[in-house]
Amino acid sequence: MRNHSRPLLAIALASAASTCGPDPGRSQPVLTVEKRLEAPSDGECYAPCRGSSAPAVGIHPCNLGAVDCGLIGASDLMRLTVDYGVVALESANGLVAPKVQLVAGSAVAVEQTLLFGPVASGAVSHIYAAGEVRAPSLSANARVLAHLGDGTVLEGPILTVAAPHPTLSLPGCGDPSTCSLEAQVGRQAVRVSIPGAMNATKAVVTSTVDGVPDPITLEIPLDIVTAEVRHGTRFLHVPEAGKIWMLEAQVDDLPVSPALQVFLQPPTITAEIVGCAPGANCELRAGTEALIVVSAPSETLVHNATVASIVGGGRTGDAVIAPLVACAGGVHCAVVSLPIPNAPGKTFRATALVGRHDASTAIGVIGAANSAP
Repeated sequence: MRNHSRPLLAIALASAASTCGPDPGRSQPVLTVEKRLEAPSDGECYAPCRGSSAPAVGIHPCNLGAVDCGLIGASDLMRLTVDYGVVALESANGLVAPKVQLVAGSAVAVEQTLLFGPVASGAVSHIYAAGEVRAPSLSANARVLAHLGDGTVLEGPILTVAAPHPTLSLPGCGDPSTCSLEAQVGRQAVRVSIPGAMNATKAVVTSTVDGVPDPITLEIPLDIVTAEVRHGTRFLHVPEAGKIWMLEAQVDDLPVSPALQVFLQPPTITAEIVGCAPGANCELRAGTEALIVVSAPSETLVHNATVASIVGGGRTGDAVIAPLVACAGGVHCAVVSLPIPNAPGKTFRATALVGRHDASTAIGVIGAANSAP
């Protein structure tokens, strides 16, 4: 996108002075209001607002005719021009730069002084003043007024200004409608962006899991600033359990729309008996010990696994708590030895709990004490 700054506006006015002929029929100054647009065929251009006359000066006009000038606060730009028409140079020397205002109700939301364009040599010249004005950060109807040096007040069309559009996003989580994460695994980036001209320095993010509010809120400083956008990114731990994680944000008193939802999936946790193929009932020797390996995702937020055994459908012995440490294969694992009781013919099942999630279980059949493993 091209970014026409105010210095370039002077070039635009100079160009207009050389290409736009004077309007000898214009005896009174005229205020024109244009909206900056991105048009498919014209790129960045300016179109007059409905209720405003087409400007006699300027650059990059849109080939759209008059447009509805609904504006987004703190985002959209307007070009305001006061065209004095053809003025004798001796009269032009006494002109004072006009001051424009956007007035919402009785309050002045924006005030700015326009700049005069270049004056051609000769006895008379086409005189005008112009400038770019950004829509104020509010939601209201606004009148456009231009105060001339002689006390004359010109009034433009009434503009509808909508509240600014802050946005909430989850970088790295893909399409917001299908974002899915493993519960209790890692952190998720949360970003809030606002228009660069919006006067705010922080956002507050709240969340719910399956409709239950999380008492912890996340404050995000909007500390990254560019010409068009101010944003900030911080991280939240993925909730330990649930199905739907909803995140909402607020900037000052303005809610950020829409809220975002994340689908929570159970983490991949496994418990295997060393020497037994996964999913197979292998034979275990009574009176020995079974070596159990519990695996969890490498970014799990849980530090321990709780491992126990069930023999013939009943819990046996005490549960063992073991730390999860980094292991080969990009996982965290815990290794535990569990005694195999003297109960030939009964099933032996190893269970594991990591946080609030059970592991897929490993099953063996207990053989006689003197049988081969």
